[in-house]
Amino acid sequence: SWKGSLQPKYDKACTATIKAENSGTYDLSGKLSYFNSLQAENKTTDTLKIVVLPKQLKVIQDWDKNVEIKNPFHINVSLQNRHSEEKMDVSATIEIPSNINILKYPPVLNKEFNILKRRLTLEPGSYFNYSLYLEASSEGDGPVKQQFAYIIKNINDVIDNYTFVNPIEPKPIIDFTSEYQELSPGQNFIVIVKLANPSRIKNNLGLLRI
Repeated sequence: SWKGSLQPKYDKACTATIKAENSGTYDLSGKLSYFNSLQAENKTTDTLKIVVLPKQLKVIQDWDKNVEIKNPFHINVSLQNRHSEEKMDVSATIEIPSNINILKYPPVLNKEFNILKRRLTLEPGSYFNYSLYLEASSEGDGPVKQQFAYIIKNINDVIDNYTFVNPIEPKPIIDFTSEYQELSPGQNFIVIVKLANPSRIKNNLGLLRI
């Protein structure tokens, strides 16, 4: 908004930065209140019709939810241009946290240390799919950061995607109980030990001594 005095033969330009939170069609207009030396008057500007497009890049992702240290896992990603008529230029950047090793990645991705990049053009309705084969070397909660910047119909947009892997190192669960809590000297009793392997992937080998 602006409030002030406008001299004869002068003009005043007012600008506003607006951000649309949701897609849809919006009507924008302004209202002017002024005094014409006799009385106060109001005037409404012409209406501007603004169309806010929905996200034109669709990101579909799937990954192994139960990740264990030293057991490889996959992250599968699919990118789709949702527009039926316009092509899309996409710049993808994938940053892998330091506790996760990249075992295998598509040759179409360019690798620099723990960062993978790719520039591509998606035709209307087309897909680009890739799969990463990774392995956690230690525990940690750093996310796999994926950023997809795209341009379509001269409109720029960015999608940020964070995948929290949270690898764990499963350890045997030991339940140690006795047949009796109280007994007399020389009485025999049974000690019961139950072992459980919480891992869903690998066998745990060990030696139990009592």
